[in-house]
Amino acid sequence: MIVRNSIDILLDYPKERGLIYETNESKERFFLSTNDPFLDTKYVIFKIDSLIFCAYDSYAVKPFMSKTFTGVYGGLV
Repeated sequence: MIVRNSIDILLDYPKERGLIYETNESKERFFLSTNDPFLDTKYVIFKIDSLIFCAYDSYAVKPFMSKTFTGVYGGLV
């Protein structure tokens, strides 16, 4: 049985719809800095028209450093 994490499940949406997306494993189009060596960070970002969807999850061995957020962001076109 293959276990999929939440990022893998979220990636189904842009893949099935042919959207441009980026993850922590492929940083080519968008830019999200994850340069803290104490954090294990995973994220997925994709764009639909003028909206950007972002899901971000980090795990840290130090207390109170983990962060998780999800959102849809838009700007003026």
